[in-house]
Amino acid sequence: MSARALRELLSAAAGRWPEKTAISAPDGKISFSLLEKRALALEAAVRKADFSGERALICAKNSLSYAISFLALSLGGVVPVPIHTGWPTERLLEVEKGAKPLFALVDGAGERVLGRLTIPKAVLGDFAAGRVDISTLSGLARGENGLGALALIYTSASSGSPKGVIIGENPALFAADAIAAALDYRPDDKVLCGLPFAFDYGLYQLFLTLKSGAELVLLSDFSNPLDILPSISEE
Repeated sequence: MSARALRELLSAAAGRWPEKTAISAPDGKISFSLLEKRALALEAAVRKADFSGERALICAKNSLSYAISFLALSLGGVVPVPIHTGWPTERLLEVEKGAKPLFALVDGAGERVLGRLTIPKAVLGDFAAGRVDISTLSGLARGENGLGALALIYTSASSGSPKGVIIGENPALFAADAIAAALDYRPDDKVLCGLPFAFDYGLYQLFLTLKSGAELVLLSDFSNPLDILPSISEE
């Protein structure tokens, strides 16, 4: 899935289900039309900063701001690198060395985790709301060759050091289509997602929402299983 394919998904969803809720999250709800509007507005700011091909860490719990920022970065030519807030600092230092990110977007949990990283950081919620001067987020990686990818996701390091996996156009599009065909999400469905966006199947729920018109209900994460039942009841 390329930025072009992602843009087409976003545009098609906004055209087919403009007023329908696309995402419900701890920090708010948004319709498909407003999701497109906010993502494209932020994309324009990203492009103006001319960071095409660079990488940006996103170290935060799932949220509406996360979804908007991820879409805007990908559309704007910056490769998002989703990072789990539960990772130890040593692993994150390896990721920083390998991915060479230009900057990081963080929430409170992410700020604590990335404390030892020296790259510029911005508050994820402020970034998503357009309150950050993106041109100031220029770290040491400026000028690196671009990956031309939808995202860069790191493995959980269960077999050693974390390994970066480039999420390119063909594999992502194939996987999204295959999952959609198997699960048959529909516009009247609600899909509860507590898997972090740093985990590929959690991230794919965002793409599947755009493909199907289903409402994506985001939990911060599944670290507290007792949060799941109230969410099911409320939604």
